[in-house]
Amino acid sequence: MKKIAIITNFNITEKANAALAVAYRLRQHDCEVITAAYNKDKLARHGIPNAHAALTYVSQDALYDEAELLLVLGGDGTILEASRRAAMRKIPILGINLGHLGYMAELEMEEIDLLDQLFTGEYTEEKRSMLSVEIIDDGKARISSFALNEAVITNGSPVARMIDLELSEGGTSIASYRADGLIVATPTGSTAYSM
Repeated sequence: MKKIAIITNFNITEKANAALAVAYRLRQHDCEVITAAYNKDKLARHGIPNAHAALTYVSQDALYDEAELLLVLGGDGTILEASRRAAMRKIPILGINLGHLGYMAELEMEEIDLLDQLFTGEYTEEKRSMLSVEIIDDGKARISSFALNEAVITNGSPVARMIDLELSEGGTSIASYRADGLIVATPTGSTAYSM
């Protein structure tokens, strides 16, 4: 791999330091490590010496266009957010847990020496199902997105109110529901709910 993107919350000193430790580890393999340009100012505020030597700053779009792999440092929420954008470009994600549960992350910070295996081919990719979600109004898609865990259909009110829902697949009716909402989960999402 020649270009790997790092995604984390650079506003938090612990996460910024962790991202730099990972970046320096990757750079030992003649790899370019990129992150979004708006993170440059965040790192400067932390006053971390030599922070900019390990990273190349690119636009948000370039980050997802150029990266061969996304390294996401954070919790499950950070991984879920990154997966939405990565899905459109079929970029693999490797999560390093800096959150609480870390259900979706493969590594802990104490295991970053295992990143060397990215360059020796000693890893396997795990494919996960994702949902493609669209809100269609008058035959036109108003909003479209991807979801790694689930999509929730409700009336949009902060107070639960009953609604009538018709579930169909490919134009064939499957079931009707009278409920306050419907959750459609992937295997990732349903396993997380079981936990």
